[in-house]
Parts: sequence; C-alpha cells; structure tokens
Amino acid sequence: MRRYRLVLMSVFLFSSASAPDLAAQDLHKAWLKHLSGTWTSKDSMGTIGESKADLRLDGNLVIAKGKNSLGLEIVTITAWEPDKRAIVMTSYDNTGMYFRITFSKITATSMTGTQSGQAEGIGAYTGQMMLTKTATGYRWEGKFKTANGGQAEVQGTSTRKK
Repeated sequence: MRRYRLVLMSVFLFSSASAPDLAAQDLHKAWLKHLSGTWTSKDSMGTIGESKADLRLDGNLVIAKGKNSLGLEIVTITAWEPDKRAIVMTSYDNTGMYFRITFSKITATSMTGTQSGQAEGIGAYTGQMMLTKTATGYRWEGKFKTANGGQAEVQGTSTRKK
C-alpha cells in the first residue's frame, strides 16, 4: 500500500512538473509555425513591407527576409530560448537599425515582451511589444521610451499572402 502511494505521488509530481513544459513547448512551436510564410505588413507610420519567413531547426527558429517601402532590407531571426522560456525576435536592417524582443508571456493567441533597439529618428529605445494572432495573420503594438526621455508608439498588421 505504501509503495503504491509513493508511485502515485511520483507520477503526480512528474506529470505536474512536465505539463507546463509541454504546454510552453506546444505554444512556442505553434507561434513559430504561425510566423512562417509569406507576408505583407503595414505599420501606423504608413510603411509597407513584404517578407518571406522560413521555419527551421525542427520548428524552433524562423528566419525572415524582406524589404519595405522605405527601401530597407530587413532580416529577422525569431527563436525559442528554453533557458529564458521565451521567444526572442531580433531584427536588423541595412542602415544599422535593430530591435530585440523577448516574449516571455506566451499564450495561444498573443505574445507580450520587452523590446529594446535603435531606430532612425528616435535613437535608442526600450518598451513593451505585443503580438496578437488574427484570422489573416497577426497585429502588433508597442509603446516605448527613448533615451532622451521621449515616448513612441507603433501599431501594425501582417497579413499572410500564402
């Protein structure tokens, strides 16, 4: 009887401990799969872009390459970082602008995280970014503080082409 309790207790503890890991793994892979594909994007400043994002490394990484209406080439790498339990998105363009978002709050329909970067016109900035799945892709919105004390906001949508 005592042995039976011990086995049940260990099964319960193992199941409880591994369930969140499985849920997080399923969520990150679902998000990375969702972010792959061919996209058109538009932001609140009127910039339009097109990109192609390929899922790689057994569904743990997406590499996106694209161009926007300002003539910028953009490369974005999005990957699961298990030690952080976060999806990390890092993006660069040909002028030296960049950003890095660590999405540490991941649900089936949204991801929220901290962002830092450098952008023309505002310089260095930090803030929050949220991505929300839509029927045709996803939308994003961010609120930031700049190094000189200013504030900036950006919203946009990405629509799947294929």
